[in-house]
Order: sequence, then structure tokens, then C-alpha cells
Amino acid sequence: PSWNGEMVVGPSPVTGDLFIQYKGNNAFFGFRLIDFNGRLLTQGTFTSSYVLDMRPFTPGAYIIQITNSRSREQIQRVIMKL
Repeated sequence: PSWNGEMVVGPSPVTGDLFIQYKGNNAFFGFRLIDFNGRLLTQGTFTSSYVLDMRPFTPGAYIIQITNSRSREQIQRVIMKL
């Protein structure tokens, strides 16, 4: 998607808070955190930034899916939790 370069997700690996930030203008996003078994662990919405507390989740690999609510375009990032 055209907004992919404006979305920052990190740090990875993460031990505490995962930061999601959109550096563009006028957008609304949904996110989903999914484990590698396909289970939805949490989800939410944000406009410019969101802080996701990763402490409750066990160490391992996770997928964060971010969807632009207007265009329905989606990006995915793999996040490592230590």
C-alpha cells in the first residue's frame, strides 16, 4: 500500500510496549495481533499512534495486521516477543 512507508511498528524484538505510529495525515486504522497458530489475541483501532502492551503474551513470534479502514489495504509485520 502507498502508506506502508509511513507506518512504523517496533521495537522488534519487544519485551514491553510495542509502538505503532502512522506518520501521514487523516487516516483511521484497525489492528489485530495474531499468534502463529492463527488465534486472534487482541485488536483495536487508532488514528495516528497506539501503544500495545506485549507483557501479557508469552515469548515467541506474532503477526500484527494493520488495515486502513478507508481503503481496506493491509500490511503485516512479524514481531518477536522476548
